[in-house]
Amino acid sequence: MKKSEILLLSLLSLFFVSTLYLLYLQFYKSRLTSNVVSVSPVPTSIPTNNPVSGWQTYIDETLGFSFKHPSDFFKRISRVEVFDNSNQFTPKQFSDNWVKKSKTDELCPGCYQVLNESDYVVGTKVGLLQEIDSHPAGRSIQFLISHKNKMIMLRLNSAGDPDIPIPENIKTEFLQILSTFKFVE
Repeated sequence: MKKSEILLLSLLSLFFVSTLYLLYLQFYKSRLTSNVVSVSPVPTSIPTNNPVSGWQTYIDETLGFSFKHPSDFFKRISRVEVFDNSNQFTPKQFSDNWVKKSKTDELCPGCYQVLNESDYVVGTKVGLLQEIDSHPAGRSIQFLISHKNKMIMLRLNSAGDPDIPIPENIKTEFLQILSTFKFVE
């Protein structure tokens, strides 16, 4: 095969995978925003299948947020970072600024790219869920949300190779982590 044919097939494959992922995120988002149905409490004597039971709780008392995570979350090059956001950027503006700065980076121009993104609601705040390629770390899934003049970022690195998609089990786990994210003021 010619290099141009390989490149075209690679681009088409990336487009197809990205489209499927966006459809998955849109489906998940529609489930979050659907009408809430009132149900009776489950008696404590009936065992429940809670995927986050036994997880540890990360608490940032200064900013007033917490989330649950598996015990190996921080061993897998996962991180929580807090950045100054006194300019009141939305998560989308903050991310776009990183992409813009990356294009002029002398060591690695264009090494930070957003592959896909969608809004993710936490309480009354709207955050941004993204799949990114950040050379040399590779693909990651991250969540950005603004709170108290700070931008909070949760990131779970997946693969060092930017051509390897994030496995579905990693995406599912990250969404389970986000489902426990809350502000406690």
